[in-house]
Amino acid sequence: MGKYTLHTDPRVDAIVESHLAQICECTLRHFKPEALLLSGSFGRGEGSVSLDGGQVRFYSDYEVSLISSQPRARMAIDPIQREINAKLPLSVSIFWTTPRKLRHNLSRNLSFGPPYLSIGVYELKAGSQVFYGDFDLSANQNDPRDLPVSEGVRLIANRMMEAVEKWAKVEDRSELAFSLSKLVLACGDALLVKNGVYHYSYAERGRRFSQHYDDLFKPLLGSEFYTLYEKASSFKLRPYAEVQPAAILEALPRIRAYCRTILRHLLDLPEDDRDRIFEAMAASMPITYQTGLFPALDVAYENLILWLRGRRAGKKTWPNRRRDGKSSLSMFQQLYGAIPSLFWGLPMDGQPDSRLLQTSREWSAWAFPPQEDSTVSEEKLVAALLSMWHAFG
Repeated sequence: MGKYTLHTDPRVDAIVESHLAQICECTLRHFKPEALLLSGSFGRGEGSVSLDGGQVRFYSDYEVSLISSQPRARMAIDPIQREINAKLPLSVSIFWTTPRKLRHNLSRNLSFGPPYLSIGVYELKAGSQVFYGDFDLSANQNDPRDLPVSEGVRLIANRMMEAVEKWAKVEDRSELAFSLSKLVLACGDALLVKNGVYHYSYAERGRRFSQHYDDLFKPLLGSEFYTLYEKASSFKLRPYAEVQPAAILEALPRIRAYCRTILRHLLDLPEDDRDRIFEAMAASMPITYQTGLFPALDVAYENLILWLRGRRAGKKTWPNRRRDGKSSLSMFQQLYGAIPSLFWGLPMDGQPDSRLLQTSREWSAWAFPPQEDSTVSEEKLVAALLSMWHAFG
């Protein structure tokens, strides 16, 4: 096993380290952070790559956290990221993270409320590697047994959006297969969260999922899901192995059905009512930007921050145009009502479901100007939600 991937060939680590050196060089040209962390699958030593005739093919992206207490770090990220992505053969996502957020386990850099245990902060502290500067990731560690179920729900929704993005933008179907594999694994991860046995390592999560499957998950999902999970795990961690993209793509209808079953289970919904799933998913999302002093203003504060983030990304929002006038839900929460209806409504494996797409339009009314009615095209709906999903983080 290498330092960044499961490959033992030293050429793979050498290539990754050359990329990290370029990331560091580009970053320091624009900004000097306290530290740079390699997070995500490469930070855990589980980056997905294949080695064919000496050529390395990357299936995972680099995720880098720029640690700084200076707000201007946020402004430096865009030019850094543009420069890096023009040089490297794979995508690099850079995130600004304040030392305060990590040390106190906060939901967001600009949240002033109590600690909130999220998968993101837990994995960032437990499964990252410092490749520039110095930062103690061991302080105030999190116990994954305390992760709220809403984190599993959010993880599934995020993987749904990754699959939507690949379906909409990439012609290579193997890219969609890779995203669908991550969605299957997210379903398993969410079940581990609910049962208090989650772990930051993909490999360890796979071992735990196998260990507990018969007792905890087989009564809900039957035997077939485990076979699909094993294929997805192999394709994610060892894309050079025998599992082919077609084996994952053929399972798309079943993957969509399993998502619905698992979300119902996570949200404690007794009936297979998709509308209730959307309502429950939106309501389960926490207010991640909190004032810390005036809880009654938290929704307004979150909407203000999201409006600014959307505007910075070149996408205007209309916070007051929320579905059915639900002023108690922020735009972030309503986004998570729109995501599953979009995922199930798109013609990814057949005909579109016009009712579900209409539901997604209603949940995302805040993403369109008042003069636009419910006839927003499928393409515009997908583009708007992807834009907001990226802007909101």
